[in-house]
Amino acid sequence: MMLTTGSTPALGQHVLRSHKVALEITSVALKAAEGEASWVAEVGVGAGALTAALLQNPACAGVVGFELDERILSQALEKGSVIRRYHPICRDVPEAARTLRREAWEDHLTGRSRCFVFKGDFLTCRAVPSRCRIAVGNLPYKISTAVVTKLLCQEPPMQRVVLMLQAEFARKLLAKPGSVKFGRVSALVQALCSNAQFAIPGVLTPDVFSPPPRVDSAVVFLELHQVPLSHRGVEVPAAALDQLLRLLLDTRGPTRSEGLEVRLTEVAERVAAQSLPETWRLAMARAGVDPAKPPVAMGTEEFVALTAELRNLGFASDAVQRDISVSSYITPPHQLRVRLKPGKSHEDLFVEEAACSYAALRFKLRQDEKAAEVAPATKVRNNTKNPLHFWFIDNFLSPKFKVWGRFDLIPSESGASWACRVPTATAGAGIHPADGCEATSADLSKQRYNFKYDFVTYKWPSWLNPQSMPPRREAAADMGIQVLFPQDVPKIIFIDADQVVRADVKELWDLDLKGNVYGFVPMGDTNPDTEGFRFWKQGYWKSHLGGKPYHISALFVVDLMEFRRTSIGETLRGVYNQLSRDPNSLANLDQDLPNFAQHQVPIFTLPTEWLWCETWCSQESKQSAKTIDLCQNPLTKEPKIVMAKRIISEWQTRPPRQLLIQLADLGIP
Repeated sequence: MMLTTGSTPALGQHVLRSHKVALEITSVALKAAEGEASWVAEVGVGAGALTAALLQNPACAGVVGFELDERILSQALEKGSVIRRYHPICRDVPEAARTLRREAWEDHLTGRSRCFVFKGDFLTCRAVPSRCRIAVGNLPYKISTAVVTKLLCQEPPMQRVVLMLQAEFARKLLAKPGSVKFGRVSALVQALCSNAQFAIPGVLTPDVFSPPPRVDSAVVFLELHQVPLSHRGVEVPAAALDQLLRLLLDTRGPTRSEGLEVRLTEVAERVAAQSLPETWRLAMARAGVDPAKPPVAMGTEEFVALTAELRNLGFASDAVQRDISVSSYITPPHQLRVRLKPGKSHEDLFVEEAACSYAALRFKLRQDEKAAEVAPATKVRNNTKNPLHFWFIDNFLSPKFKVWGRFDLIPSESGASWACRVPTATAGAGIHPADGCEATSADLSKQRYNFKYDFVTYKWPSWLNPQSMPPRREAAADMGIQVLFPQDVPKIIFIDADQVVRADVKELWDLDLKGNVYGFVPMGDTNPDTEGFRFWKQGYWKSHLGGKPYHISALFVVDLMEFRRTSIGETLRGVYNQLSRDPNSLANLDQDLPNFAQHQVPIFTLPTEWLWCETWCSQESKQSAKTIDLCQNPLTKEPKIVMAKRIISEWQTRPPRQLLIQLADLGIP
C-alpha cells in the first residue's frame, strides 16, 4: 500500500508513503514492550503513514506528533485520511514550549484522544512530553543532527529512539571512535546508548518516499542508558557532555573522508601553543586525557571523564553571581560562564549580519557584445545608496575590457596593468581565492569612485572532468564558490554581463533564502511565442524536475556562509563528475547543474520580477522588471547589441563608449 501526498521542497522533506516500511519501524520501536502500552513521540507526522501504523499497534498507548509543514498536515488530517479515524486533536506548538520541562507538557495534552498533533517546529521545544518514552521520526537531512541531539539529551532519558535518516548520516551516527566518520553526534551516541544499530537491514530505496530523494535512506535504532553518566561520583548530564563535544568535535566542517588530515580543534591547538587555561590542563590531567591527543581519537570514557572533571572544578557548574567593577581598560581577567537559551541549542551564535552589499559580475566570452560588458556596473551603482564591492571574474573578461577597463578603472599611479597577481598554489577546489590576490584597487575609496572592486580568477581543478569550451568552464566558479572569494564575504549576487539592473540590489541582498544556499529566478513562462522552445516543460527535464521550476543562471544569490558550512561544493562536484562523463549532458553547464541537483541542493525561487528577458517573458511584465537580461531568442537569433538598442532605453541614449566613461567617472549624469 502506498500513500500519495505533496511536501514543501524548501523544508527538505521526503514523506514516507510505504505502509510496509511504516509497520517495520513500528515493530522495532514498540518491541519488547513490558507492562502497560507506551506513548510515542513522532517528529515529522508527514502524511500520517507512520502515525497510523503506531496507533494500530496494541503496544502503543498513543502518539504525540509534531509537523512543521502546514500544507501536508492539513492533507494528513482531512476527511478520509489514514489517521482521521483516530480522532486526532490538532493544536499549535505552545509558546511556552521553549521553556516547558517534560512533565509540564501534560497541561497541553488534555482531551480524550490517543493522537495529539502539534503544528510547529519541534526544535523550538525544550523537551519531549514526559509520557513519551519512545521517539520515532522520518527526518529531513538538514535538521537530523539537531533532532537527534535533542532526543538524546532528554532528562529523564528516552527509552528508545527509532529514526529514518539519510544513509550517509546514519553511518556517521553509528561511527566508532577513530573512524573517519566519527564526530560529535556519533560520540554522543556511543556515550548515551547501550545499543545502537541499523533497525532494518540494508538501505531503503527512494521509491518509498514522495518525492523520491536522490540518496538512499536507512532506519537507525537507539536504546538509551537509563542510568545517568558519571565519573568518580560526579554525575554528567547529557547536555553537559554535548556542550563539551561541541567544543572538541566540530561537526560543521568537512570530514576526513573528504581528503583532510585529522583536524585539531581550538583546544588542541591551544595546548600546542602552551596557552590552554589552567582549568582545562588540570581537568585533562585528572581525567587521564593526553592534551596532545586529537579529539577524533578520544574514547567515550575520556569524553565523560573530562566533562566530569571540568564540572568538578566548577567550569560547567551554575555560575555564582557577583559584581565586578570595571574602572579601567586594563582589568584582571574574569571567567564568565554562559548558558544557551532554551530552544536555541541548535543555533549558531557566531553568524554575523551582512555589513554591506557585494555584487559579482560574471563575464562570459561573447563575440558581439564585448563593448557592453561594463554597462551593468553603472546601473547597479546608480540604483543603490549602499556600499558596493564588485568582484570581476578575470577568466571571462574580453580583451577589449582588459584594454579599456584596466586602464580606466585602476588608478594610474598603481603602475600595474593587472588587478591581481595570481598565486602559483591552488586552494581547496583548485580555485584561486581572492584573498591570495594582490589587488591594486584597494585604495579606490581614496579616489572619486563610489565602489570597491577586485578581480578574481581560478584554474580548472585537475581532478574534475575537464571542459575545453570557456562557457562550460565557467561552471567551475559555481562549484567552488567557497574558495573563490575571501572567507569574510558572507553573500554574493552573481549578475551576467549582459544584464541591466533597474532596482536596488540591496533588496536582493536582504531577501530571506529560508535556509537555502541558492536563490535563483525561474525561467520566464509568459511569452506564448516561444512555448515550443521551453525544453524544461517536456521530456527528460519535465520528468526529472518533478514539478520544481527550472531556473535561469543569469542572476542568482549565494549564501556563502551556508555554502561553506554545508560543504555544498562537494555535492555539486560529485553530481558534475557523474553527469559530465556523458558529453551530451549538461548542455548549458552553469545553469543545468544547479537545476539538476536541486533535489539534493534545494533552490530558493526568487520573485520573477528580478529577471525579465524578451525571449521568455511577456511585454506586459517588463514594466515591473528589476533587471533586463539579453537572452538569446531562438526565433530571431538577433545579435545582442542590436537587441540591447531596441529593448533597453539606456542603450538608445548612451553608446557603449559613453558607458565606459560613466563607469570611470560616476559624476557624469
